[in-house]
Amino acid sequence: MALATMLAAVRKDGRPADGFVTTIERCGRILAKHFPPGALKPDELPNKLLEI
Repeated sequence: MALATMLAAVRKDGRPADGFVTTIERCGRILAKHFPPGALKPDELPNKLLEI
């Protein structure tokens, strides 16, 4: 669905940047439903380089 939104903006209006912005906003709203802002500790990852 998000990809379709982006492609529609590019094909219809020729505005890829607007398509990316709209898609990222849509994904952010979906993620916020499942991972609400502020629900987790603000700094869960260490502030250093992790080598795997």
